[in-house]
Amino acid sequence: MEIFDIIKRRRTIRSFKNIPVEREKLKLMVEAGRLAPSGGNLQPVKFIVVDSSKFCDLLFPHLKWAGYTTPYGVPTKEDAPRAYIIVLTDLNIRKDADNDASYAEENIVLLAESMGISSCIIGSVLREEVEKIFNIPYTMKIHTVIALGYPNQESFVFDMEDSVKYYLDENNNFHVPKRKTEDIVKYF
Repeated sequence: MEIFDIIKRRRTIRSFKNIPVEREKLKLMVEAGRLAPSGGNLQPVKFIVVDSSKFCDLLFPHLKWAGYTTPYGVPTKEDAPRAYIIVLTDLNIRKDADNDASYAEENIVLLAESMGISSCIIGSVLREEVEKIFNIPYTMKIHTVIALGYPNQESFVFDMEDSVKYYLDENNNFHVPKRKTEDIVKYF
């Protein structure tokens, strides 16, 4: 599959099948994150992989989902993610590593999509609670949590007319408006 096809196909999914994500695939995703660009090659990004039912269940309530469609766009226990990758930045290496973390996250979700695994990058995390669950030291900052699993819904993109708000249809599929290319670029 060509990379642009994967980019076009990869959309946020918030409903997952009750099928575990294979550990070997999670290892490949972390490897993709590790290989992402890093400013000054400092490599401040670290990962925690969560794939046990116990820890997935502990993490789940500390994540905030789909602000525009709450409560309908929020997964239930039955369609919750089957794995997570917590993306951290090491403050001892770099205080502001948001770009580095974002590069790693994009590599992870694109590789996941190429393997048929859907994702949701979650920035709205109850960080103090998650830090306690996983014994994350104060020198590490949670950047995001990537929810992963085999999709139980679809997500469609359409050209935005007047609002950035995504919505759920009667089949529980997301529809996501995106600004038109001609509205976001200038060529010289």
